[in-house]
Amino acid sequence: MNSANLENLSKSQLIALIDDLEFRLNEFTPQNTEILLFAYVFNLTKQEAKALCALAKGRAITQSQLRMVIAQSSDARENISKLVDVVIMKLRRKLKGHPIKIETVYGTGYVLSEGADYIAQMIEERRYR
Repeated sequence: MNSANLENLSKSQLIALIDDLEFRLNEFTPQNTEILLFAYVFNLTKQEAKALCALAKGRAITQSQLRMVIAQSSDARENISKLVDVVIMKLRRKLKGHPIKIETVYGTGYVLSEGADYIAQMIEERRYR
């Protein structure tokens, strides 16, 4: 859409267009903001924070799903078979002092079995400081 098209729109159409653009922007921004917040609060790398964000949603997640979340490119998703195992191992090590438990679900992947409330509390406390 160019500026000539925008000039022909009514005020209500422009407001609707702006609202639509804001909605689209907000679909992506919270995810990145959440990742940065998780990384900051728990002193994690970006990959570890992405994994914890995915696990904090409260359901089991497969290795392939985690790989898609963690990997930066499609090449990395295909070529690194142990990426998820390494990230989960490091994440468990870093979260050892916190009441958070990541369990392996045989044949499925991983699940956050303890600590979802703790994570939410820590994130909320940090968000409003």
